[in-house]
Formats: sequence, structure tokens, C-alpha cells
Amino acid sequence: MVPCGSVGTLGCATIPCYRVARLPAAIVQGTRTPPSHGGNPGSNPGSGTAEGSAYAGPFVVLGPVLRRRLQRVTEPSATLSVRLRPRAGRDALEGWRDGVLQARVAAPPVDGKANRALCRLVAGELGVAPSRVTLVRGERGREKVLRVEGVDDAAVRERLGGP
Repeated sequence: MVPCGSVGTLGCATIPCYRVARLPAAIVQGTRTPPSHGGNPGSNPGSGTAEGSAYAGPFVVLGPVLRRRLQRVTEPSATLSVRLRPRAGRDALEGWRDGVLQARVAAPPVDGKANRALCRLVAGELGVAPSRVTLVRGERGREKVLRVEGVDDAAVRERLGGP
């Protein structure tokens, strides 16, 4: 799906529309007319046509949750290998060793507290929201893999002084 530039409404919220990238070949070649917003049987209520004679394809109005998921797929993200030491004296990123970021947090490894503290620590160092840092692997071990959304690998290495 790609943004089409038009805006649809859902309740009281204004939501950008997205154009479905795959269209039937007959519509693309112009041999078949596109569906309309009318109440014809078989018409898709979420599709429509753009202004003018050119067919722009079906449109889908996305809700806020689906829009965020679509944005997360299309924006850059970085993966980060971390070795975590819980129950440390303070929260700190200690640097890189063999391509793995060394970190320590004061939180105990109980009920995911150390994992949440690690995500908050990395987010603070990178200048992103804590919700943009997610644990991909290593929920119960010391070796963890984090995904940071909104920044690429080069920016993460630059901000954290990585190899």
C-alpha cells in the first residue's frame, strides 16, 4: 500500500487513505471500469476513484492502529545485540565488546523489570521514545536482541559509539 494523498474520514478522525499497490490487470490496462461508491451489488465500499477521468485504483481507509503498523514496516529500524547485567549499582551502557553492547541496569530480573529498564535506557541514549525499542529475543537470558524503530544501524552505531 502506498499513500495516495487523499484523506478519508472515520467517525470524527481524519485518516490518510492508502492506495492498494496491486490492481487487476484489466483495470490497469483500462478495459474494465473501476468500482464506484454506489450501492451496486459487489461494489467495495472502501474503494473509490480519484477526480478526473484517470483511474487511480482502490483506496483503503486505515484506522490509527493499522496506520502505525504500516508506518513501522516502511520506516528504518535497527537491531542491536546486548549483553545485560541486572541488579547493578546503576543503569549504564558500558560500551562494545566483540560487536555486542554491554549494559547494566539496577532493576532485578523479575517479571521483565530488567528488560523494561534496558529498553528505557537504550531509548534514552538514542533519543527515541521507549515504545520504539522492543525486545526481539532473549527475554529470560542475558544475551538479548533489541529492535529500535525510527533509526537505522549506522545512526545507532554513531550515537552509541559502536564498531
